[in-house]
Amino acid sequence: MTNPSRPELLLPVLVGGERIEPDGDVVRLSYDEAGVDVVLPAVTADDGRRMLESARVAGEELREVSIDDITLFFDQVGRAWRAPDSPWRDMALEWGSRVTGYARPFVEWDVNLLGQALHRAKQYDFLEGDLGDPSLLDEWNRTKAIYTRCWPKGLIAHIMVGNVPMASLFTLYRSLATKNATIAKVPSRDPVMALTFANCLYDVDPGHPVTRALSTLYWEAESELEDMILDAADVVSVWGGAKAVEAVKRRLRYGCEMIEFGPKRSLTVVGEGVTDWERLAVKMAYDLVSYDQEGCFSMQEAFVESGVETLVDALSQALKGYSVRFPRRAVPPDVDALVQRARMEAGAEGWDVYGPDTTEWTIIVTDGPVALPEHPLNRVLYMHPVEQVTDVLPLIDRNVQTVAVDPWERVWEFADALTGEGADRIVQVGRMSRLRPGFIHDGFHPMRRMVRWVALERGLEQKYRFMTHSPEEDEQRIYFEGIRTAEEEVPNA
Repeated sequence: MTNPSRPELLLPVLVGGERIEPDGDVVRLSYDEAGVDVVLPAVTADDGRRMLESARVAGEELREVSIDDITLFFDQVGRAWRAPDSPWRDMALEWGSRVTGYARPFVEWDVNLLGQALHRAKQYDFLEGDLGDPSLLDEWNRTKAIYTRCWPKGLIAHIMVGNVPMASLFTLYRSLATKNATIAKVPSRDPVMALTFANCLYDVDPGHPVTRALSTLYWEAESELEDMILDAADVVSVWGGAKAVEAVKRRLRYGCEMIEFGPKRSLTVVGEGVTDWERLAVKMAYDLVSYDQEGCFSMQEAFVESGVETLVDALSQALKGYSVRFPRRAVPPDVDALVQRARMEAGAEGWDVYGPDTTEWTIIVTDGPVALPEHPLNRVLYMHPVEQVTDVLPLIDRNVQTVAVDPWERVWEFADALTGEGADRIVQVGRMSRLRPGFIHDGFHPMRRMVRWVALERGLEQKYRFMTHSPEEDEQRIYFEGIRTAEEEVPNA
């Protein structure tokens, strides 16, 4: 039921590259903490059938477009997104902050990051970091004794989670830049980012092959529409918790590949040699409050060699300041109760607990390295005193995404050990949410999973440039040695 006093955002979706307005049957997504609704057009199974038919055609068109032309188009989209009067960027800023509840500066960072990343030169940085040579999307390149190139996988379906705004934006870019027909389920947690970006593409050029290859819409999990999309997809990219990822994995047909972005955790290691505790604490606080620990790269734990008391004091002051600059999003009572329970359980263990009377932020100092059965997120940091940095290694596994290190000059002492045990990424403190060009995402390059790598082997004459025998001699040895020709056959007596 519509609440006339409650603000609502009416957002069109893209289905088969066509814009559909929410002026018929609609889906209403409510955000009670923010007191707002987002209204989207309802997409039926019949709409889905037409979408899948058009996706195949659009995908064939897109694969013929050069990567140069694709980057030029996205460069135009970036200019439209950055324009002072851009309605879609303004909508992303205003409503993205409302529906996620994240402090506006974090949403603003993601929104502006997209605009900057779509500069053509930066696109090529991104493409080269993931693929190596972007020209492989267009043509054959010689490598050793073969020629190689890439073809799009075909139709990629994306099920996004919405915990970090930038994730939706770059998911769509990766898929389209690799020339795949793309169908994306916008997350109910944040439908705004993906849809404002998709609508910006449409406004720039609704007839461009990139736009025509894109569908960005909402559907219910395990619906008939979702079954159709999963069955038609060549690749399914899934973001979310372990149960959500496993639920999708069980439903995929044989031959459908899955790119999975499941749950990860991240942590900080502080070794001996810190010279400026206040500066360190401010940067650690930034890593802690970013996206209220909802990002895979968000710090959940810190392992500290010495100076725990000094760090707790400095970090407490930094978190007080950030509570004003970056206030935590409003949380429902059950989430608040999770933090309160974590505090009480820590007290029962005899651990020291620091924080305000509210649950705005919490520091829990344990007795030493300990595996946590669960983490309440929402700006709760478990700080573990350690005798040496290597004490953290038993707690590192393939579920660890990012490790921040300080002092940075010591990073090479344990980079091999941390990554060897399973960590995917090592960064300076304060940079956990700031991804650098060429970054590795959860241990792999996603674009490499979105293309099919093919080879054309060169003629045998290329093999013998530096060898002492000829191709003819090699062929004789491999194929004809010991085989008599017709002329050599001895007639029967």
